[in-house]
Amino acid sequence: ILAVLVCISLQSFGQQSFKLLPNDITQNYLSVRYQDLTPAGDYISVGGYRDSLTVSERGFISLVDPSSGSTVWGWLFEPSTLLWSVARMSNGDFVTVGQVIQPVTGSFAFVARFGGNGAFLWRVNLSTPTDLRCVAESPDGNIWTGGSIGGKELLTCFNPAGTILWSKNPPESVSSIISHLM
Repeated sequence: ILAVLVCISLQSFGQQSFKLLPNDITQNYLSVRYQDLTPAGDYISVGGYRDSLTVSERGFISLVDPSSGSTVWGWLFEPSTLLWSVARMSNGDFVTVGQVIQPVTGSFAFVARFGGNGAFLWRVNLSTPTDLRCVAESPDGNIWTGGSIGGKELLTCFNPAGTILWSKNPPESVSSIISHLM
């Protein structure tokens, strides 16, 4: 499965807001938005998943062993969730960015972190209407996300535990800034 690079939010949710992604997703709709090869040779992917019972797309993150085609681990997010990008951290964890679409109450972006073994570590939701599309680890081990808010570029830095350290509106493209970290 190949995909195009794209990028992801803030306020902690418990592990109950996720469900393990089933290993047999081949009969259902799957849209991979970003995929990368890990140093171990596995594929880490994020995108959207829809089965025959689900009306809206649900974001997913999964680690797949390409030699067997089986899912090593995976998480399925709540309905109406879009995942855009994922970054592998230097310690083997993965951080993803996404958006929850809520037509009545308003959409919000989020950032979520998973251990290299697939354990859910934390999630932060941004309460303002923000669109996060890219994520990378900075040289000092922090997490940088790029996106937009109100039509302006938005660059946000989180510490490894998910606390926002700073957020700014740079004059240049955030995707260009993020790509220099990769």
